[in-house]
Amino acid sequence: MPAKTLRFPVNAIAQDLRAIHAEFRRPTRAQVVSEDRDEDSFLTDETIDVRLQIFPDGSWKVHHGDAGWDTDHHGAWASDSIDLTTRLSYNDACLLARVLINQAADMAAEDPTFAHPIAYALTRKEKATMYQTAVQRLIHGDLLAR
Repeated sequence: MPAKTLRFPVNAIAQDLRAIHAEFRRPTRAQVVSEDRDEDSFLTDETIDVRLQIFPDGSWKVHHGDAGWDTDHHGAWASDSIDLTTRLSYNDACLLARVLINQAADMAAEDPTFAHPIAYALTRKEKATMYQTAVQRLIHGDLLAR
C-alpha cells in the first residue's frame, strides 16, 4: 500500500498570508505625506517575516514577525518574507504558500517524527486545468496512442 501523503491547503495558507499582509501593509510615502504632512512619520518596515509550522499530525500554523517570539519549536518549519510596500495578489500568496509548504516538506523528510511525506493540495483551478488538458489530449488522440 502506498504511503499516505499529508496535503496542505494552498488556499487557506494563502489567505492567512494575505491577512498578515493586509494587517501590516505600509502606506506609500505619498500617502503618508499627503495625509500627515510630515515626512518624518513615514513608516520604514518594508517586509515582514512569515513562517509556516507543520505538525506531524497534519495541522499547521502561520507565524509572523520576529522569530525569537516563537516558543513552540516542534514540527517542520519554513520561512520567507512578505513585501509590505506592494500589493500581495492572490496568485502571489498562493505561490508563496507553495514555496513554504515545499520548504517544510524538505525539513519533514529529515525528521523521523513525520510518518508521511508532505505536499500541497491542488487548488480547484489547477485541478480544472489538469482535467481540461487531459480531455484535450484525449480528444486529439495523444492518450490513445500510448
